[in-house]
Amino acid sequence: MADRAPKSDLPLEVRRILVHSTGNAKGQQRARDKRLSKAREDLDKLHHSVGGRYYNTAEKNATRIGVIAKTRRVSGCLHTGSPQTESDSPPCPDTSMTTCSKPRAPSTAGTRC
Repeated sequence: MADRAPKSDLPLEVRRILVHSTGNAKGQQRARDKRLSKAREDLDKLHHSVGGRYYNTAEKNATRIGVIAKTRRVSGCLHTGSPQTESDSPPCPDTSMTTCSKPRAPSTAGTRC
């Protein structure tokens, strides 16, 4: 009896099955679209307040854009650049967002065999 290994040491053969759900994909796409539209609204508000009382420097504008990207979770889609302007008002960085149509890699957490 001493030569036999306990049951817990027996090798297990495990298979992982990943299932793509079109229902989940549609819901994720709607959530991405909603995040992008809210971020776009926030960026439009920022664009209208550039040079005003609170956003009178390029650093403040860039900081606010960073906050918008972080809170709306669109940092992967948001691309900023600083235009060269000759006016007295501080430049607002050009912002553009891609549609982020590429879904994330599927998560393997919680899958059962």
